[in-house]
Amino acid sequence: MELKKLKQTWSELRLENQIHRLALPVLAVSLLIAVSIIANKKPVVVVSPPEVFERLEVGYSHASESYKLAMGLTFAGMLGNVHAGIADFYLDTLNEIIHPTTFREVKSKLESEIQRIKNNDLSISFFPRSTAYWPDTNRVVIYGQRETQGRGDRGFREEITYEMEIEVQNYRPQITAFRTYEGRPERDVR
Repeated sequence: MELKKLKQTWSELRLENQIHRLALPVLAVSLLIAVSIIANKKPVVVVSPPEVFERLEVGYSHASESYKLAMGLTFAGMLGNVHAGIADFYLDTLNEIIHPTTFREVKSKLESEIQRIKNNDLSISFFPRSTAYWPDTNRVVIYGQRETQGRGDRGFREEITYEMEIEVQNYRPQITAFRTYEGRPERDVR
């Protein structure tokens, strides 16, 4: 037996053992950190409805620009296409969509508008013309024409802009700020 070779391999074996003693706890801590990060990360949902040609992403508390534009167009359609028979239903539905801090302010305006629709038996239709997203203010802007018509009335058309801030909370879109005004948007839209 070669004593020199045995001493050399024995010291190498001890060195390797010491390296493993240091590396294993570091690897175990790294694994725990990685598992806790992955376990606490909220998944991102990618939505691809047939009528939308862009990728829509929704996270726990964020969404892509295309998703916010799609939701803004949906909300503008709900707000702009009302008649006496469905006015109360829309008010109940909007209660779920509009953030509670904003809903009180918007609800009083909507209730007076709904009362006017019911009293005069009006039908309101909205025809969107353009959409825009303003990233600096996080606003979605829907511009179009609104036609208001009463029973037996020829009706009238006006340009209108819906401007809203859409946030995502628990994967659900919420309108946190809302403004509607006659005329074109205050900035350019596509």
